[in-house]
Amino acid sequence: MFFYSFGLNHHKAGIDIREKVHFKDSDIIDASEILENEGFDEVVILSTCNRSEIFALTSEDKFSDDFFVKFFENYFSLDGLSSFIFVKKDLDAINHLFSLTCGLDSLIVGEDQILGQVSDAYETSLSLGFCKKILSEALKMAINLSKNIKSDSNISHIPLSLPYIAVKKAQEFDDLSNKKALVVGIGNIGKLCIENLMETGSDIYISNWNMDKSIKIQKEYENINIISYEKIQENLGDMDFVFSATASPHLVLKKEHFKNINKKINIFDLALPRDCDPEISKISNVNLLDIDSIKDISRKNLDKRRKILQSYRADIDKKSKEFYKWMKEVKIDYILKDLNDRCDDLADKTMDYIFRKTDMTGSQKKKVDKAVRNALKKIARDPVLTFKENHGEDFEKTLKILTKVYKK
Repeated sequence: MFFYSFGLNHHKAGIDIREKVHFKDSDIIDASEILENEGFDEVVILSTCNRSEIFALTSEDKFSDDFFVKFFENYFSLDGLSSFIFVKKDLDAINHLFSLTCGLDSLIVGEDQILGQVSDAYETSLSLGFCKKILSEALKMAINLSKNIKSDSNISHIPLSLPYIAVKKAQEFDDLSNKKALVVGIGNIGKLCIENLMETGSDIYISNWNMDKSIKIQKEYENINIISYEKIQENLGDMDFVFSATASPHLVLKKEHFKNINKKINIFDLALPRDCDPEISKISNVNLLDIDSIKDISRKNLDKRRKILQSYRADIDKKSKEFYKWMKEVKIDYILKDLNDRCDDLADKTMDYIFRKTDMTGSQKKKVDKAVRNALKKIARDPVLTFKENHGEDFEKTLKILTKVYKK
């Protein structure tokens, strides 16, 4: 058996290519069947916004890199994909699968999403009958290893999301419980700020230029107060924290808005272009952090995640080698199964001949039948089992000889 991983991902292919080379749910069956017809025994397709990769198993060592490029070009009716397609084989391919599932190959290192995506791809292929014994074992080992590493390293506790980091940073300044926090702008970032703030026990206020949208958000989340967009300035003095993330091309918060405010206010400007006048940072009682400050924390956290996962590289390599060794030994099991079938077939013919030529009782027939079958299987199986227990570096070469000798 030969283990392949091939496809394209964010390392070489930009979004303009990835969005064209993407397997929809309706493509999984068609693409898998094409590969089966080409000689692949098992197939798992993983297609996300950052990658379209295939893991496949075959007993035929006949596939060149050009075959895999042509497969993608023909399936998606595209030319010129050779510079984007990667092809990995056997241990290299297995190690790629394990590294990918553990988050080392992700655009955002250590992200949680890839584990779920690999699990979904596995379950889909399994339910459709394209993932069988060997790929199933590979995916299960990769998924379990990823879960163990995430649990052991606590890597998911190192935040990368800007809203999450902003709220965590706010908690470093003060306990947010019962503090008033205003979220200005309720797009994706604003919503994430709200969700993270809800876990802190703070009194949440929202303000958006579209009042209907504010009312809709208020219905989605409990205990949220609305401040009219036109009345932000007159309510700033009541706030302890402000998280601003609008799409406004103009400044939302200006220095003069704080001239009559004496209390301490922490402001997180998560907008680009900025919502807050940089001059606000010169006011003694106002602490202003802009998106660059938060992104710097995010980059440092990303580096932390990368270093943590890299420290598990030896474990990933070890598990990859364990699976590769198991996969090679499974090949011998297939030979043994063929041997058993051939022995039974030969025993049936032999017994049929003996029973026609002799006069035996039913008890005698059972004893002779059992003795002949055991003898045949022992003679045939012993050399193969000895090889399985003592194989070395010439495994593939010897396996080919055994296959020629023993397989039908």
